Amino acid sequence: MLLGGPAVAWGMATFLAHPADKVMTYRPGGPHPTGYLRIKLLAQMLERMGFAQDAALLGGVWDKLYDLRRGHRIPATLVREAPHLVPAVVDEIAFQPRRALAERALASILPFTQADQAAIRRTGLALRHGQPVAAGFPPRFLVSAALYAIEAGADLERLHRMVLELLVPTKPVSAPAVKSQYAATAALAA
Repeated sequence: MLLGGPAVAWGMATFLAHPADKVMTYRPGGPHPTGYLRIKLLAQMLERMGFAQDAALLGGVWDKLYDLRRGHRIPATLVREAPHLVPAVVDEIAFQPRRALAERALASILPFTQADQAAIRRTGLALRHGQPVAAGFPPRFLVSAALYAIEAGADLERLHRMVLELLVPTKPVSAPAVKSQYAATAALAA
């Protein structure tokens, strides 16, 4: 989500939206938490990133789709402790300093801000209308922008061609004369 913001959370929710029997079943030793809890983790991450409205909307949609009162196969202890565990897991993964990251937190090395989200939304509208992407727009945001373009009614074939051309240009791309506002972050992340 630090790579693409709220659109990433919605994309993952779409990917994990299966019948309730699958989403709400705990598998001991599985590589991931249940689908039900994975979206709770994403909603919490959105909250911590400063996207409270998106977090509430995602959590609300997920709770309507997968209401625990309708039955589930998740251990009672996990259900009871999830409200405490989910914030702790998100904090540990993204907001605690790591030795391998020079004692910095992942979220501070790869920040995602409201300004990034606004740029993604603007680019999504530009893509929807077949307009060029602004210079300096980070490629890591392109998939999220494409999602917003699709939601806005973009012609899918044209969008496909535009995104591919942006990610894998057929013409040589010259280096920009002026560093973008994202250059320092990219250099630090590298």
